[in-house]
Amino acid sequence: DESGSMSSEWESLKRAYREFLTRRNDDQGGDDHFTVVLFNVGARTITQQQRLVNTPRDLPGLNGGGTIY
Repeated sequence: DESGSMSSEWESLKRAYREFLTRRNDDQGGDDHFTVVLFNVGARTITQQQRLVNTPRDLPGLNGGGTIY
């Protein structure tokens, strides 16, 4: 959720995302595939069906907006 209401939590969410990827890597999740979708009034795919090694380690900046999903 990258809606405006998440602005105060965005950095914490990004940190949790990086920690999750690190944990999967440490737990031998190298063969896992990831799709990352951010949403507010619409959805945008950041990465789709990528192995862990090719999955972005950081999320882009917050777009803001409302939430419809």
